[in-house]
Amino acid sequence: MAAGKAAHRISGSAALPGLAAMLLLAGLAAAGCTSKTAAIDAVPTGSVAAAPAPAAFGDDAREYSMLGTVPVAFTNRKWLFKWWRAREPRAAAYLQGYCAGEDVCADPRLARLRGAVTKARSMDPERRIAAANAAVNGILAYREEDPSAADSDRWQSFMETLERGAGDCEDYAIMKYHVLRAMGVRPEAMTLLVLKDATTGAYHAVLAVSIDGRNLILDSLTDRILVDDTAGDYRVLFSFNGEDMRIHGTRTAAG
Repeated sequence: MAAGKAAHRISGSAALPGLAAMLLLAGLAAAGCTSKTAAIDAVPTGSVAAAPAPAAFGDDAREYSMLGTVPVAFTNRKWLFKWWRAREPRAAAYLQGYCAGEDVCADPRLARLRGAVTKARSMDPERRIAAANAAVNGILAYREEDPSAADSDRWQSFMETLERGAGDCEDYAIMKYHVLRAMGVRPEAMTLLVLKDATTGAYHAVLAVSIDGRNLILDSLTDRILVDDTAGDYRVLFSFNGEDMRIHGTRTAAG
């Protein structure tokens, strides 16, 4: 209330002589502006106990073929929005130790992921990738989407999957994307692949990391890291990398 009265007097200070206005402003500056509400003053503003980010690694995946297919630029706003939404920026901050009292900070699943990120700092790149795959596979339960639901085939964000402790294949892949970012993998080195298993006819999604001339495949079905030539009968349908979406095909011999 006192601050409101002071503000009212300041707004009318133009009518005061110049010296009087200056004295009034000087007095307010000397008094300062302090909160009288202890509850507000006691609110924590955040944590600063976070480790420095690790050195980045990984290649530009746009220069790589994916499981023997040829990518072609393509745009579908509905699918691109899913991908853009899934790459929320705050996940990396939580994984690297910036947490300021939210309920999720006490989640044991987040603690396990942060532990994996911390341990990965002493690992070589391929071991980091394997550690991220195993960590995410180990904390989540696989849950199919309800095809009759209004939001069927909705891609969960990292935070949604963490809170639910479950998701389907693309939710696993999205969480691995964020864990690997916290471990130092460049965003442009990671590609979310939407696939079809040629043997079973089932649709699936995995995360690929392009490094040293190979695509390392992180799959929710196994803790083993696959590479292009050991990825079974997967056929890439389309993919997401950075801000882009691509459809995939195979080369055929000229007739």
